[in-house]
Amino acid sequence: MRNVFGIAFEEVGMEWTKELCEADSDEDGQTNGQELGDPCCIWKEGDTALWTVGVSHPGDDSKKSDNSRWRSLDCDLVREDAEAKAEAEAEAEASKNSPDGGEDSEVDISMGNSDSSASERKLASSMSLLFVAIIPAALMMVW
Repeated sequence: MRNVFGIAFEEVGMEWTKELCEADSDEDGQTNGQELGDPCCIWKEGDTALWTVGVSHPGDDSKKSDNSRWRSLDCDLVREDAEAKAEAEAEAEASKNSPDGGEDSEVDISMGNSDSSASERKLASSMSLLFVAIIPAALMMVW
């Protein structure tokens, strides 16, 4: 017998969509993304989920993920970081594929400080991701 999550996944062409990620297919109080290690719904094919240990089954309401894995996660910062990474990768790919090999592209020669708040947000985002990765790993080693 197929479960509700499997049916929903098939209905969206077996693609991981934001809507499917944010849904709670088994109605256990956790989104499909929370149960599968993608609480911020940013995962794309080829990426690694924020965590892969302790995931649960989004089609079985008797199984849940440990909500401490995402409780303190700031999804806005995680999304900003993912968008910045995707943009940088796209720019690098475009530069690599440009006919002039990326020559004559615009270069920022400012002295910095013009957008220190953006760099502070990026640092905070990186720190959040670092803590999300390190703390559970350390707890697992101690446990």
